[in-house]
Amino acid sequence: MAGIESLKVFIRGASGLRDCLMSDTAGGTILSKGLSELVAEGYPDAPPVETAFEVCDGVASFRRALERDFNGQTLAPRFAPNIVTLSLEADLRGSSGEWGPAEVDRFEDDLLAVVRLIKADLGSHVIVVNASSIDPASNVTGFQDASHEPLALRAHRYNLATMHVSYEEGISIVDADRLVAELGAAEVVQSFLEYTEPGARAICAELARVIGDYGFLDNRPVLPQMGRS
Repeated sequence: MAGIESLKVFIRGASGLRDCLMSDTAGGTILSKGLSELVAEGYPDAPPVETAFEVCDGVASFRRALERDFNGQTLAPRFAPNIVTLSLEADLRGSSGEWGPAEVDRFEDDLLAVVRLIKADLGSHVIVVNASSIDPASNVTGFQDASHEPLALRAHRYNLATMHVSYEEGISIVDADRLVAELGAAEVVQSFLEYTEPGARAICAELARVIGDYGFLDNRPVLPQMGRS
């Protein structure tokens, strides 16, 4: 990374991802210190982190933008990111009315395609923030008579699909589900996929740690993302 002027992190997802990774001065609404500030404090010799956020309604829309052409579809190519950070929030919040394995299979197919397009066309590393499965509004104790899939089960399915893509392509996962549970979910989850400041801070700090592990924040070769394929 010697000689790099800035580390560019492209963040694409729903507003919750922005709020977990970007400070209130950079467009977030929860953190006083986002990814850029945490890296500057924790890695004094690292290049400055430049972030860009783009809202989207799920990985399928990103796949369409990448497959059609880059012109006007997404700012990713113009930003030329070193790292692309995605989340599951938009996909979990949206639904075509169908739920269950078929829906998740489509999500996994779209995410796999997005990762491969990003690697081929942008040469970026991909890091995905998964979803906490905690839904404070749910009192369901059994699924037999459910008229819709509980959000907790849906989150588990999407998290597992993300692990499958990680296995195939070597992408990293920021395990928000684990981080939130370790903090005590009742204290950090306001509602499904909405985290308080401690939860958002833990997710942001974990992303900074993962980026550092790759070698982006010091003067050494960056580890590639190598999956089964």
